[in-house]
Amino acid sequence: MRFFLRALCGLLVATAAVAQAPAQSGFDRPGGDYSRFVVPSGDPAVCATRCDRDGRCRAWTFSYPGTAALGGSDRATCWLKNKVTPLAENRCCVAGVKGAGLVEMRPGPIE
Repeated sequence: MRFFLRALCGLLVATAAVAQAPAQSGFDRPGGDYSRFVVPSGDPAVCATRCDRDGRCRAWTFSYPGTAALGGSDRATCWLKNKVTPLAENRCCVAGVKGAGLVEMRPGPIE
């Protein structure tokens, strides 16, 4: 029984170490761009999904529309990246890595 509990604890620790963090709102990943496209819906999940389905993609950054003054763009734009670059704090964007999913903080009441 003790062996089983130790093995289970070891498996849980290993799983937690491998799990990737979700996308981070308020951050950019400058560099590594190989593709860019406008996202008419303005939804960063479109960017995350496109990266997940593209074999070359390793990371992505989504820029909210009207954030050109912050270093973003005038239209909702997705940049796909062929490498995972360090995060840079920037309110214009949401950034993530392939397969990590998206957790976005949205203003307003909780349903």
